[in-house]
Amino acid sequence: MSRQVRLLVMRVCLLGAAISLALLGVLIFALAQPRPSGPGRAPEAASFSQLLRAYDNAEAGGAAAETLDSLLDRLEQNALGVESHLSVLKRRRILAAAGGRFLAAYRDSAERAAAKFPHSELPAAAAAEAALLSGATEEAALRAGTFEDPALLPLAFAASVLAGDYGSPETALARPRSGEYLSLVSEFGVGNLPGASFRNWKAFTLDAAALRVLAGDAAGAAPLVQVLASGPPETAGAAWRFAAEYHYDFGSLRRAAELFTRQNGDEALARGAEALALAGDWGAARNLWTLLASPDSEGLVRTGGETLERSLYNLAASAESAESEKAWLERLLEAAPDHLYGLIRYSRLLPAERALAMLGARAGEGPLPGLEGLRRQRELWPVERVIPETWLLINRFPGSEPLCRWAAWYFDFQREYAESARLRRRLDAPWAALHEALALIRAGDYAGGEALLRDLEGSGPWQVPANLGRLMEARRAPSAALEYYGRALDSAAGDAEKARLLYRVSRCLRALGRTGEARRALEEGLALDGDNLAIRTELGHGQ
Repeated sequence: MSRQVRLLVMRVCLLGAAISLALLGVLIFALAQPRPSGPGRAPEAASFSQLLRAYDNAEAGGAAAETLDSLLDRLEQNALGVESHLSVLKRRRILAAAGGRFLAAYRDSAERAAAKFPHSELPAAAAAEAALLSGATEEAALRAGTFEDPALLPLAFAASVLAGDYGSPETALARPRSGEYLSLVSEFGVGNLPGASFRNWKAFTLDAAALRVLAGDAAGAAPLVQVLASGPPETAGAAWRFAAEYHYDFGSLRRAAELFTRQNGDEALARGAEALALAGDWGAARNLWTLLASPDSEGLVRTGGETLERSLYNLAASAESAESEKAWLERLLEAAPDHLYGLIRYSRLLPAERALAMLGARAGEGPLPGLEGLRRQRELWPVERVIPETWLLINRFPGSEPLCRWAAWYFDFQREYAESARLRRRLDAPWAALHEALALIRAGDYAGGEALLRDLEGSGPWQVPANLGRLMEARRAPSAALEYYGRALDSAAGDAEKARLLYRVSRCLRALGRTGEARRALEEGLALDGDNLAIRTELGHGQ
């Protein structure tokens, strides 16, 4: 499960009062149901019936809450069976909305009824809800945990959520009643759940979809998500947000963007832009980011804070020219002078001296400014000076993975293999195995290097299949090499790296006699990196 969905599910499981109050509509449903007076039921006392009518008349006439509370005390004293007590509790529940001592009276009355009728779940349900409303979540969870009536299971689930039993995806999935709660959806069918005629059906369905995702059944959550996204926008709320997040991670990015952008709020609009960008529709994504960063009719920027910063940074990162990128970054740094990534990106558009002065002012803010400074110092310093400066920075920030990754690359790139080995001895990181494999290959241990590379297949960076391709090419197995280079191309990020891979692809295609395809691979590589000398030379020879 991706980190995004783990966070999403955790948010769903920790909605707290919002979800619990929606789910507690089930209790209203249960208390409001008429109970048949079939054989064996004791007739209601006339005095209770008269008092009940008096109460309802007083309530309809707008009597003071204190008067109604006194009438409810008399009603409870005259209540005989469980149904009479439920009638009292239903009315106390309505009065408890005023809070204060009326909530305390509801809780006390519910606890008395639960103790008087220990074999009936509805008084216990009222006591659990009253405990929830009073903040006694552990007591509510303990009481609700024994419910067997499916109509009350959402209340038990809500109580467990608020008691902290679902504080993480792992604990949520481990709770024994989670599977029981989830099974209700299959048993009753979406839209026909207990209490589904009330507004709580949406929260019920949302919880069930979240539990399916937690259980690893993302496909099984799809029909529930479809139901959640089927309502009108004005009633969407958390249901649409969940559906959008689900499609972002498991479904269609374009569907996720559609659901995000139809919701209210700039944060949802920003998430829609990100979904469009991941779907490859950069034009539409940039339109949304521009909207988020544009002034409104009164000249004020429509959004602020993190959403504005993300929009401006994304506009800079996706700009089609250095001039446009610089303009967006200047706006970003004007709005957020401490935006570190924006500052680093901006420094790359400046001459080395100006960039180093800017980065030096932020040197104490972690390893990234120092690392960016080292990259720029390479333009001014000899290797003999960059190496000790690199070690000084590593010793200052020994746990920085970006810094150590760059150092490992730089040492290998400069053929400073002794320094590379020294660094690897200090590291206990899976990514360092790639550099160990390359060291074995350089030493002539091709079998050992290949074994390490194969251990990294599927989880390592693009350099893993690229180097396996080089090994296959050295063995004169161009078909196998071609397959590895194709995998590397799928995950390589930079145009220069892709151009180098396409050069290797062209060599394999030529070895297989596919000269037309080989030339097209070279032309594609040249379009990505016009400065690649190997490709330019090869194309020149082919003319």
